[in-house]
Amino acid sequence: MDLTGFVITCGAAALVAVFATLGTARRSVQRFGDRRALPPLTPAAFAAVVRQVRTSTLWATVAIAVCIVVAVSVGQHLATGMFAGWALLLLIYPAVAVASAIHSATHRTFRPAPGGPRLAPTRSFRIEDAVPAPYAGFPDRLLWVVVAAAVAATITLGVTSAFSLVWAVGTIMATLAAILLGFRLLERAVLSRPQPLQNRSELAWDRALRAQTLFMLRQVQAGIVITAIGAIIAVPLAGLFGPDAVPVCMTFSAAGVNFAIAAYALRIDQHTPTTTAPGEQPA
Repeated sequence: MDLTGFVITCGAAALVAVFATLGTARRSVQRFGDRRALPPLTPAAFAAVVRQVRTSTLWATVAIAVCIVVAVSVGQHLATGMFAGWALLLLIYPAVAVASAIHSATHRTFRPAPGGPRLAPTRSFRIEDAVPAPYAGFPDRLLWVVVAAAVAATITLGVTSAFSLVWAVGTIMATLAAILLGFRLLERAVLSRPQPLQNRSELAWDRALRAQTLFMLRQVQAGIVITAIGAIIAVPLAGLFGPDAVPVCMTFSAAGVNFAIAAYALRIDQHTPTTTAPGEQPA
């Protein structure tokens, strides 16, 4: 498929997904609440959640459009459509997650009437309240694998007299650190976003919506770390066997990314933050 066909296909798929999401937003929100056994909302509050879902979808659409432009630019620069596909696959899900998280961090879902009742949680919502420990800590535990892979790659490059490629390993490590720092700052922004609430039903929905966003961010971080492991392993193999070894390593890392995303996605559907976080007293 040439670049023009690639762009048309991706753009058409994105538009279909956007229109489908916008058209089924109310049913999607209802299913979201039913799966998590969330308490019912007032009609106005329910409509506010639907608006958030639709607006977040539009933000994600912009992110997809940017990814397509970047993928095509990379493909044209390298004179091959294969790299456009790789760029799109590597960028599209993180970009959608980041767009959704930025929207969550800057958008207040509920807007109680002035002078109306207010609910004040006694403790801030934390990442541990939203994402169970095995899933929250998985990206951090994978970092030990990154360090081990970097050390092994450096030793291999020295033994094979390809030590000049160590700069590639260092670049991957530095890029990974910067990306993970950015994601942790984004998580903090999602958690600290002020949200006026008027009852515990809105509190439960607000925490469930934030939890879904935080799950996505940890999901993407796990995928990025797995991708970094594949990239680091590819450096010494490229020195030994040539550039053809890189796509093989990235293919295996992509399989690991898909497995991590599937595992997180399954847990997202099962996990429901409680209305009262640990340490809080019910009203």
